[in-house]
Amino acid sequence: MAANSRNSVGERCSRRKSHGHLPINRVMGAFRKGGAMPVICLFSHAAILGLLILAESAAPVTSLSPDTHTLQLFQLSADPSLQTLNWTDRDPCLGRWTGVSCDEVGFVREIVLEGMHLTGPINMLSNLTQLRLLSLKDNALNGSLPDMIHWRNLRHLYLHNNKFEGPLPDSIAAMAKLLRFTASNNQLSGPIPATISKLAHLATLRLEGNQFSGLIPPIQLVNLSDFNISHNQLVGSIPPSLERFGASAFQQNPMLCGRILFPSIVCDGVMPKTVPSTQSTDPGMNLEKRKPGLSRGVIIAIVFGDAAVFLLISVSSVAYYWRKCPHRHDDEKSPKKLEEMDMTLTHYSPIKISSESDRGNLVFFENSNRFELSDLLRASAEMLGKGSFGTTYKAVLENCAVIAVKRMKEVNASSKKDFELKMDAIGRLWHPNVLPLRAFYFAKEEKLLVYDYEPHGSLHYSLHGNQRLDRTPLDWSQRFKIALGVAKALRYLHCECGKQKIAHGNIKSSNILLDENHRPLVADFGLSLILSPTAAASRVAGYHAPGHADMKRISQPSDVYSFGVVMLELLTGKSPASFHPSEKGIDLPKWVQSVVREEWTVEVFDVELKRHKDIEEDMVSMLQTALLCTEPIPERRPKMTVVVALLEKLSRDQSHFYDNNTPTCQSPAASEADTSV
Repeated sequence: MAANSRNSVGERCSRRKSHGHLPINRVMGAFRKGGAMPVICLFSHAAILGLLILAESAAPVTSLSPDTHTLQLFQLSADPSLQTLNWTDRDPCLGRWTGVSCDEVGFVREIVLEGMHLTGPINMLSNLTQLRLLSLKDNALNGSLPDMIHWRNLRHLYLHNNKFEGPLPDSIAAMAKLLRFTASNNQLSGPIPATISKLAHLATLRLEGNQFSGLIPPIQLVNLSDFNISHNQLVGSIPPSLERFGASAFQQNPMLCGRILFPSIVCDGVMPKTVPSTQSTDPGMNLEKRKPGLSRGVIIAIVFGDAAVFLLISVSSVAYYWRKCPHRHDDEKSPKKLEEMDMTLTHYSPIKISSESDRGNLVFFENSNRFELSDLLRASAEMLGKGSFGTTYKAVLENCAVIAVKRMKEVNASSKKDFELKMDAIGRLWHPNVLPLRAFYFAKEEKLLVYDYEPHGSLHYSLHGNQRLDRTPLDWSQRFKIALGVAKALRYLHCECGKQKIAHGNIKSSNILLDENHRPLVADFGLSLILSPTAAASRVAGYHAPGHADMKRISQPSDVYSFGVVMLELLTGKSPASFHPSEKGIDLPKWVQSVVREEWTVEVFDVELKRHKDIEEDMVSMLQTALLCTEPIPERRPKMTVVVALLEKLSRDQSHFYDNNTPTCQSPAASEADTSV
């Protein structure tokens, strides 16, 4: 009986070994029933079972990311209901955790959780040592910023539009690889740490809309191109190394001073005064000298009072013209509109011709309102600005007509006949997105061009010059409409009109005027025909391709590059390079390319555009077109016909755009008016 029992158990043992491992409870049950299980069989089962248990239990543990526990703690704090973050898998690196990406080893590399209503602190995230990108913008996260000592690999840190408070830690200097840091619109306080200057690669620093106080540290970062600390409580003077970012980067800091904010006020709070060569020994006199000077508020009141008097005199000088012109638009009746115009300064003086013998003919083109040369010479001329081609004035004639007059400089014309032939060619150019030439005047010492006056200013003013709190920024539809209109104007100019192809030579946002419907009108159209080499070389550097061998050369590929820069202006809201050679400004194409290389394209777009929904794909497409246009090698840039086609593909509904037809090169002919003197 015992032998039979042993054989039966042995057979079962042998049979089950061939079908896989035996559950331990059944093995032990069989052992109890059979009485004597072979030792070898029992140990064989035990060994197999142990290996399987180890394999099954060890595999999940080794595959889990070492950062799992840190993220789980963050989830419990930021999303207590566990409804927002879809973090249900055991491993965050399997690709199913919202906003989380890992490297090949299993460390968390990127966290992008934007606009998800997350709350609570983020101090536990400081343990993520391999983090490259952390974007938590547009949430309700709070508490103090964590120690950043372990974020040595971080490149991008976006914390804006939250509720963080407390100081910016000195350990920010540990993030030596940091490229972009935004913490605007929080409740951060205390001084801005001077250790920021150790971030040699930093290109973006946005700290506006907080409660930072104290002095601004002397930040000297050569790669810094995007900087703003406005709307804080900073005091003292603006470091010279940061003045290149303009007044808008520092506004709404009541106790901040500097020449870019208040040129007439020195930073100790008093006006400069002459120090006597000898000092009095009278103690009373010395006490008097130690008394504080005028308060800063009083000085500001004096300065603005003087400015008000000057403005009153200026307004009075043109009040006569307003009274004579009751039919003018309401927006031209208000003196406040003067400061809203795209002007570099305001000056009233008559346009003068040097002598009677120099006077020539005022030549008009068809469909132009005509007037006498004497009317033009008696007109009040308000200087709108100086450009590469000359100085532009707003002229108000005695009949209340308002025109724009450009006084040309350095004209490349061998004779009066040569000038008139070139003007005739320019006058025949017509396109709905071109500011038409209405008339011209030639004399030995004076060359004048007459255009329609556009009171709504330029694209440059709309994007960069209008800082009023009640301004309405250009939306995406308007910006796209402007880009498409300018592209069509350049396509028209680059087509073969007559015997020669024409390049504009000076495309920039200040040469793009806007009418009341934001329709773009390209100014200085065709003037490259009469442009002297010296004037060509003086064009704004920010719109030129880098490494251009001959800055005097005007070509259609250079127009394409300049237009690409204009598109980048529309997309980013930033002004390319400075209009003054002494100031550095921003190399806009280079800055955009650096952001795109970091695979964080959305950060290049103007914050005003991010408020609109469902346009990111279109903005990215337009950005790609702009980058094609700004290729450093001219041969790689597309023709304007291709650019127009690319832009037209972006429009979901072409019905609200104008000028959908292919332009022609026909226009009214020129005729000479009876205005010879």
